[in-house]
Amino acid sequence: MAEVVWGEPGQPVEVGPGSLNVPLSIKIIYMREEALSYASLLLVLPKGLTGLDGSNYVQAYISSLQRGQTATVTFRVNVAEDVKLGVYDASLRFTGYLADGTVFSTSSAVKLPIKGEVRLVMERVETRLVAGMSNSISVVLKNEGSGAAKNVQLRVAAPSQVSLFKQTYEFGEIGSGESVSIPLSLYIAPSLGGLPLTLSFSVSYLDAYLNSRMQSFELGYVVGLPGTPNMIVGATSNTLTMLQVNSLGLVVSNVGTSPIRDLTLTLSVSPPLILIGSDGRFHVDSIAAGETVNIPVSFYVSETTAPSVQAVTSLTYVDESNQIRSESRTLMFFVSAVSKELLSPIVIRLSPTLLYSGTINNVTVYLQNTGTTTLKAITVETPQTTSQATWIQDSPLTLESLRPGEEHEFKTRLYITQGAPTSLPLTLRVTYFMQDNVPKQEERQIGVLVKGLVKFEVVDYSVLPERPSPGQVFSITAVVVNVGTSTAMSVSIRPGEVQGFRPFGQTRTFLGDVAVNTPSSVTISMTVLNTTRPGPIQIPLVITYRNQLGESFTESLTIPVVVGQPAQGGLRGGAVQTTAAQQPAFLQTSGWTGLMVAGALAAGLVVGLVLGRRKR
Repeated sequence: MAEVVWGEPGQPVEVGPGSLNVPLSIKIIYMREEALSYASLLLVLPKGLTGLDGSNYVQAYISSLQRGQTATVTFRVNVAEDVKLGVYDASLRFTGYLADGTVFSTSSAVKLPIKGEVRLVMERVETRLVAGMSNSISVVLKNEGSGAAKNVQLRVAAPSQVSLFKQTYEFGEIGSGESVSIPLSLYIAPSLGGLPLTLSFSVSYLDAYLNSRMQSFELGYVVGLPGTPNMIVGATSNTLTMLQVNSLGLVVSNVGTSPIRDLTLTLSVSPPLILIGSDGRFHVDSIAAGETVNIPVSFYVSETTAPSVQAVTSLTYVDESNQIRSESRTLMFFVSAVSKELLSPIVIRLSPTLLYSGTINNVTVYLQNTGTTTLKAITVETPQTTSQATWIQDSPLTLESLRPGEEHEFKTRLYITQGAPTSLPLTLRVTYFMQDNVPKQEERQIGVLVKGLVKFEVVDYSVLPERPSPGQVFSITAVVVNVGTSTAMSVSIRPGEVQGFRPFGQTRTFLGDVAVNTPSSVTISMTVLNTTRPGPIQIPLVITYRNQLGESFTESLTIPVVVGQPAQGGLRGGAVQTTAAQQPAFLQTSGWTGLMVAGALAAGLVVGLVLGRRKR
């Protein structure tokens, strides 16, 4: 056998359950050396396939053949209705007769594929069109056969004065029993109103045996004139309560002069309005002129600060002239709420509330849920860096959930720039979900106090004389610098109390405001009491100042002073006589001048000693 096909040579056919009188062509090649006088071919059919007479075999004859010649034999076969698609095995018995009377026979297995027939049917959904406007209609292409149609292409043709928006459609495959709905959009000229209209369809496809096929269809329509319906959409209540399920009715009224049918109402909402228990699509068979229908709906309003919300309704219907119309309406609802529903469930605290400028501060953000439901997917974000404060963190602060009454703390760091104001508002943005799974976002401003650091250091000092003796007056000159981050205000310095020493002269020096890194010099005088033992002593310098917040502070620095041995002879208190050779140059200018200066020094020393005894 060279070939087995359903159909006549060059004319393939489709075969499926219930096919009758189907031609089956078998092409054979004669390969024996001896010439064939004639031959009988007996095809034994599988169950479900019969000959025209109902037998389970079919028979045919061929005339003489020479070696290498071919012959095609055609059998007629019926396929039962209950045969399933598939490949069936048949047996072909070839009995040949030679010229010398020799008879020989061979048997071959034959595969018979039953892939089904494709029977396409086209139906219209609408029967009426409307002149003078665009018509949106649908046609249905069904495959009522037993085989699948593949690579289906549909082309639509219309008469003049009819414009098709799309003429060609393609489908991959339409299986047995399947159908496809084909939307058509066409404009019909007003002059065709009241006349019949015929649309032509041509369908090309590959049948189950991959043979190219084509079918043509024509569908007739009646072209009518447009009607004038007038639809109004309202609600039984225009007020919704927040955080509650609100049940109300959508009222659809036809106040026009013509009825409508096949109304589809689509309700579209967006947060905070949520439609409960419905997908928002409703169908009404018909609404007569002057009639009203009520569609029950339920809305849930999530937390919002908006005073009103809106819902969009889309109406699609067929009017009296069989025209499909689409309209949209917007319904506005007022939102009301009780006081507790208006309160935020989030409480945010910062600790500490007093931060330092010019340095990095460790800050704890406390987040508490004061509501009645669990908060989920919480994110705390800090705004972008400003010129006064910078949050130091790699990512936003996140928390999976926070139960009612629960508090969570986040550890983070904050840098306050030097010179920042004493009060600084910090903005935190919180995003979270409640039980309605709608994201909510709040922004909070938390005020903190900012103060700079004030710290004084002694960068240089001198003691004159270098080693004062008991009973002697000496002076300390110190250079102090504010090495902190902010200006110290109303700064004053005085010597601290130390055993064996007593202030001499002015006891407090007022420096005023001392800026950062600005040196200030101060000199104090003290008397070493006669009872003071020689050796090193730490003299305290007490510094009093105020910061930007007006707070008063006291800081103590120490200056080392070495008390020398008491002087032998001379004036009490360690005064030492100086000879002319030891006098400074300005004392050597004249004898009279030197005497005057020496007298002044001696008088000052005596006064100091007298004052010292009185104070003791």
